[in-house]
Amino acid sequence: MIIKIQKIVLFVILSFCFNAKISYAQNFAIIDTEKVIKEAKAVVYIQKIINEKQAQYQEIITQKEEKLKKEKDSLIAKKDLLSQKAFADEEKLLQDKIDEFKQFVIEKQNVLKEALQDSMKIVQEKIEESISEIAQEKKYTIIFPESQLVYFDENSDITNQVLESVNKKITKVKVKFGN
Repeated sequence: MIIKIQKIVLFVILSFCFNAKISYAQNFAIIDTEKVIKEAKAVVYIQKIINEKQAQYQEIITQKEEKLKKEKDSLIAKKDLLSQKAFADEEKLLQDKIDEFKQFVIEKQNVLKEALQDSMKIVQEKIEESISEIAQEKKYTIIFPESQLVYFDENSDITNQVLESVNKKITKVKVKFGN
């Protein structure tokens, strides 16, 4: 229902803009925010750093998994040699280690997620700053996201201008991984 209302409002605004005088119709622009976010140098840099850290974590995770698998195999091999209580006790210890391992994996995933979110906030601020500056400079009263439009004149697209501006403002972001 809300989406339908948003589409109706957008249609009314667009109809007004396209039916208005040429001078007024030129007071709006279009931006492909997904392209800006995907292609900004700072975002590419952030993704590179996140991927490197993820690979480091994956190496540690793989080592821990192999160690736990060996412990499990060893326990299974000793099953007939241990009393039922001794086996249950060792099985409980192993399960505790597995639970700790699962928590470790979740913590590392959260560290990566938070690092990405915190870094992207900085880039997002620069994107918004660039859009605002271009809007003021070109006297745009409305800037529409390209994803919400069916048709637009290519001359209205400011995506590349925004991308260029963002890349001038920021190319790298310090990515912080928790503690």
